[in-house]
Amino acid sequence: MQKIPTATLFIITTYSVFGQAPIDSIKAIIKQEVANKRSKSIIVGIVDSTGRQIISAGVMSDKNPIHPDENTIYEIGSITKTFTGLLLAEMSFKKELNYNDPISKFLPKTVKTPVRNGKEITLLNLAVNRSGLPRKPFNLDPKN
Repeated sequence: MQKIPTATLFIITTYSVFGQAPIDSIKAIIKQEVANKRSKSIIVGIVDSTGRQIISAGVMSDKNPIHPDENTIYEIGSITKTFTGLLLAEMSFKKELNYNDPISKFLPKTVKTPVRNGKEITLLNLAVNRSGLPRKPFNLDPKN
């Protein structure tokens, strides 16, 4: 399981280093990973100044042969949390955001975020796993 997030991290790092996404290379890598049965499905999102692009391969499961898309929900692994924390630190260093910003600042107004002891959940709360949010979303079914 650790090999897939590592491959994904490599793809993202490669993209950020070279600027122009090697889309065909990314497609080939994720298709090969699925073909080698290292994962049932992989999805990669690329966001840059030209917009966003979603690349995916595989199916959700043998019983659910749906192809993943931008609305697919995956359980987040530990490497993803580490990578997200590093991006948060970099953005804070560049003064693009503040650790103490409430998460509601970055969510649509229609999303109601919980309040704990009269305080909103901050980016720092999320980064250090002290937000009080449940371990898993209520609508995530690990069996699928």
